[in-house]
Amino acid sequence: MEIFFYIIIFIMGCYFGSFFTLAVYRIPKKENILYKHSYCPKCNHKLGMLDLIPILSYLLLGAKCRYCKSKIRPRYFLLEIFTGIIFLIFAISQNLYNSILIKKDIILPIIGFLYLSGLFITAGIDREKTSINESVMVYQSLIVFGYNLTLWINYNKDILIIAIHSIILILLYMVSRNIKANKKANYIINLVILIYLMYLYSNLIQTLITIILTMLLMGSEIILNNVLNKNKDDKTIGFYLCVANIITTIISNVLV
Repeated sequence: MEIFFYIIIFIMGCYFGSFFTLAVYRIPKKENILYKHSYCPKCNHKLGMLDLIPILSYLLLGAKCRYCKSKIRPRYFLLEIFTGIIFLIFAISQNLYNSILIKKDIILPIIGFLYLSGLFITAGIDREKTSINESVMVYQSLIVFGYNLTLWINYNKDILIIAIHSIILILLYMVSRNIKANKKANYIINLVILIYLMYLYSNLIQTLITIILTMLLMGSEIILNNVLNKNKDDKTIGFYLCVANIITTIISNVLV
């Protein structure tokens, strides 16, 4: 029974990955991500149920739209698989199956899934637009606040510390709003907010490891681009920061 439970988690993760691709495309356009029907971005044809099955639809359709035959980028397929794997590993590391059976506190694992979701969407938008979306950052802040509130209620975390961190976040958001016209400065302050949220969700050591891993990943891309003679000026730091934090979060949970 346990193996079927985790198979379901993997499938759910793949569906979340499919949703993330939709969110990454629509959020910068300020389109509804919950109620508006899925459609092909090339021909705008509404997609049917058979077009929306993660992994399988991509393979069965030959990586092409059923209606206009335009190619579907492989990153969507890879994101679905990667999200499914990440959700599966996270669920196993949290011993989610046994936690549900013994009615143990499962609020933290649920918050963990939501936190990872925010990282995926932030990474995708930054990779596509070289921008850290403010609405996704606010969502991530609420998730982190809920996480710390749960620690206060169930694990006696100091509420004064939570209040201080919340005030600091509000001040950082105020700075971000005031320098919104300066895209470069706004991007930097949003990176600071993102790193601060990672610190509030984990701890100082994990955050430092995330930053180090981010630099390693970015350095690897620069070396690879030089070898392949590719000119890529945009430094999507937020993308690599989120990827590094996903990896760090999963590894730390597995080790613990």
